[in-house]
Amino acid sequence: MINAQDYFKIDEKEREKKGRKLVSNGKKVFQSLVEPFLSENDFGKFVAIEPDTKSYFIGITGREALDQAELKYPDKVFYLARVGFKAAYSFGGLHVNNSRQSK
Repeated sequence: MINAQDYFKIDEKEREKKGRKLVSNGKKVFQSLVEPFLSENDFGKFVAIEPDTKSYFIGITGREALDQAELKYPDKVFYLARVGFKAAYSFGGLHVNNSRQSK
């Protein structure tokens, strides 16, 4: 994988390709090496994964997990997962239809 500083220096197309690889490899590590060892007590915790070394760091928040990971691998890019969820974070909103219906 590429280090964090170089990640933002490459063109968008290459960055997207590397990002997909990071996600794919991160999911594989999570499913094969992390998930089997988690318990009910880990539900909702965050896991930062460095796919090249297969190292992972668990925290109560995403920032906590990433801080641990960055301490050991300051120049790496990490995959972040949340135990029991499809995504570490999600962004959503409420759609309100303002159009009036005719009676």
